[in-house]
Amino acid sequence: VKELRKAVALDPAYATAHMNLASLLAYLGDSGQARRHYKLAFQNGDVRVRQAAQAAMGQLPSSP
Repeated sequence: VKELRKAVALDPAYATAHMNLASLLAYLGDSGQARRHYKLAFQNGDVRVRQAAQAAMGQLPSSP
């Protein structure tokens, strides 16, 4: 998590790093932060990343 947070801090448009960070955060149970990084990946990614981010967001638990 630390290294991925550093990567997105250095390059906020690095969609792949946002995807990886979001996936890791989702695995760790932080769906709120995961959703945030999936959205950033979607905004900055190519078609493939956008599709993956959208699909992954659909798998996250609903926010209360």
